[in-house]
Amino acid sequence: MCDQCRRSEKTIKHYSRLAGLVGMAPIPGADMPLLWGLQGKMIRDISRQFGHEMTPAESGTMVTSLGAGGFLARGLARQFIKLLPGLGWLISGAVAAAGTRVFGRVALNFIRDHYGEAEHVIPGPPPYRQIARG
Repeated sequence: MCDQCRRSEKTIKHYSRLAGLVGMAPIPGADMPLLWGLQGKMIRDISRQFGHEMTPAESGTMVTSLGAGGFLARGLARQFIKLLPGLGWLISGAVAAAGTRVFGRVALNFIRDHYGEAEHVIPGPPPYRQIARG
C-alpha cells in the first residue's frame, strides 16, 4: 500500500469517528449538514495526500455525485431511529460512522485512480478490494 493510501486511511478513520459523534446528536436533522461538511473536508484532506488541492466546490460536487442517494437514504433512516431516545442515538452514530468510512474508501479509490500511483491495491474485504487500473 502506498504512503498516501496509509495516511488517507488514518484520515478516513479520524473523520469516521467524528461522524459517529456528530451522528449521535439527539435532534433529528441537526447532524445532516455537519456530516456533509465533515465528508467534504475528509475528501479535501485525502486529495491533499495525493498532491491535489481540491476546492470546497470540487469536494461538494464529489460528495453529491458519489454519495447523494446513499447519504439521503441513510440520513432519513438515522433521523427516524433517533425518535428512540438513547439506543436510537447510538445506532444513528454507528450508521453515520460506518457510512462515512465507506464513503471515504470510495473517495480514496476515486482520488487515487485520478491523482495517485498507477498500480497498487487498496485493502478491504471483498467486494471493496479494488485494484487500480494502470
